[in-house]
Amino acid sequence: KKKSATCSKVSYAQLKVAATAWNERDRTQLTKLTLPVLKELCISTGENVSGTKAQIVSRLLEEPEPALLVLRRRQGEYIPRDRTAGHAFLCALDIAHRQGSIGLTKDDLMTRAEELGVFAGESLYYEVGPLGYTGWAVAKDLLSKGAVPLCKRISSSRYALNPIAGVDANRKFISPGTDIAAALHYKAHLRKYCKCKSPPPQTLEATRQITLEDILKDHPSSSNDDKTSTIFFKSTPPTKTKRKQSKGLFDSDDDDDIIYENTASLLPSLPVDDDDVIIYEPTKAPPSPQSISNDSDDDILDLTSDVDSPNSKARRRPPRTSNRSCIDLTLDDSSDSD
Repeated sequence: KKKSATCSKVSYAQLKVAATAWNERDRTQLTKLTLPVLKELCISTGENVSGTKAQIVSRLLEEPEPALLVLRRRQGEYIPRDRTAGHAFLCALDIAHRQGSIGLTKDDLMTRAEELGVFAGESLYYEVGPLGYTGWAVAKDLLSKGAVPLCKRISSSRYALNPIAGVDANRKFISPGTDIAAALHYKAHLRKYCKCKSPPPQTLEATRQITLEDILKDHPSSSNDDKTSTIFFKSTPPTKTKRKQSKGLFDSDDDDDIIYENTASLLPSLPVDDDDVIIYEPTKAPPSPQSISNDSDDDILDLTSDVDSPNSKARRRPPRTSNRSCIDLTLDDSSDSD
């Protein structure tokens, strides 16, 4: 299941104070904040929430992440962690993509990623575990994870960034792998992970860093819009009114009919005339047989009466008789038998 970050325990005022201190890079004010507020600020800025309070404060004082990476994390899409093998591969593929390369082979990609210095481990070629996994083991995640994978396989031996965007289950736009790789490469230069001399240009939208306004506008309390919705009523719900109906066949002197007005809101997709009303009579009893006129047809069956009751006076339809002629085949006792 995908995890989504929500602002449920921190109020808008608390987040605004924390975001202001983060925007001013004020270590003293950040230290005064509580740990839940600091963790919520880490979620809003795309930082990792693990570690002690001192580690979280130090992490918040680093260069802000590109806004594109924060949005992708909120969507629950896959992003490799900082200074991992996947991060190094995407930086190498970003350089090759901006240089016009069709793709890189496995050996070429491993060599270029190793030279960048983004990977924090000993070496991408170092075998880990009893099965001897190298840094190339993360390639399957780059090719398959997420609604829109970050990389694609051009041929059996060449790999490149995925330039195709997509949408998630909520119809939200998902950036292509080329933009995510450029944002990760730019972040590596901001935090001095990458040693290459060709960082992504700052004119790209992928390199735009998250700001104070981006943090505050995503909080549920930042807008005064009423987000409550109802299932049955799409406009004004119907109102109950009582009015006296003229005495008729099924009415009594002491009963009032409940009229639902504004019934068009119940079925907004269907045309409803102004004269049409829905009458709801929860306390009405079924009509008695005595209320039916004596001049009615004898063949009518009263379906509203209790036909199983012994005191019921309901009239039943007489059985139908066939019009076909029948031949009496019974033998006369007085006739002589052979």
